[in-house]
Amino acid sequence: MNSTHTARRRAGRSPRRWLGMLLSLVLTLGTLGLAAPAAHAEGAAVDITKVVDNPQDAYDKGDTVTYRLNIGCSSLQDPCMTGTITDVLDPNLQYTSYLVGRNARSLPVTFNQSGQTLTWTVGSATDDTKYFEDGDSVDIVVSAKVISVPSNAGRTIDNTATATTPGATAVVTPPVT
Repeated sequence: MNSTHTARRRAGRSPRRWLGMLLSLVLTLGTLGLAAPAAHAEGAAVDITKVVDNPQDAYDKGDTVTYRLNIGCSSLQDPCMTGTITDVLDPNLQYTSYLVGRNARSLPVTFNQSGQTLTWTVGSATDDTKYFEDGDSVDIVVSAKVISVPSNAGRTIDNTATATTPGATAVVTPPVT
């Protein structure tokens, strides 16, 4: 074998060698978790419950209704990342305040009010240490003032809340009276 033939063969293999090393590096980074974060899992879902904390037979004008919303992440693959609760108050109620109750990992909770629509977002989509993950749950306690008594026969105010997470189907609570 002459030296010219050897030089050509090595030069022909060089790009393949670099490609192999690059692929190995990419696979290693992915294994170590240093690659881009995984996309939202299609199996990720949220669940929500809504319960009146101070149930009474009847509420009068000026009374305060206090209820608890609980949102939880259910995903065995990837985190929910964020969970959003939307609660539209009946016109007979006026929002007064909320507080975050049980929140074991101290996930960030943001709040927005637009008219009678109250919206909370739990977790962070940009910080993986604050993702809303499988098993996480957060309580939000809401207070609203009765500003008028409903005119229906039972004088009742029925209300539901909705929970969503990116890429999953929304979940609605059964009506709470």
